[in-house]
Amino acid sequence: ETVSSRLDVILSNAKSFDDAINSRVLRSRFLASQAQYAESTNELLDILSNFGEEFPRDACLSHVTSVIKPTQLMLKDITKEKILDLPTMKDVKKANAMMI
Repeated sequence: ETVSSRLDVILSNAKSFDDAINSRVLRSRFLASQAQYAESTNELLDILSNFGEEFPRDACLSHVTSVIKPTQLMLKDITKEKILDLPTMKDVKKANAMMI
C-alpha cells in the first residue's frame, strides 16, 4: 500500500476539516517529494483558504517580491526580541495557518 493511498483512506474518514489538516499537510509534503510541486502547492493553498488566508494561485516572483518589500519596511525596526515578547496567538486557526 502506498503513502498516497493510505492518506486517501485517512482523509476519506475525516469527520471535519480539522480532522484532515495533518493528513493534508503530509499529502502536500509527499507530493513535493515526488516532484509534484504544483499539486503540493495547491494542497497547501486549499488548507490556507479554509483558514481564511487567501493567496493567488498563480503568484509569480514579481508578485511575491512586491508583497515582501512593504512587509520588510513594516518590520525594519522590529527586533527578534520584540517578536518573541509578543503575546501568544489566541486564534487557533491563525496559529495553524502560521504553522503551514
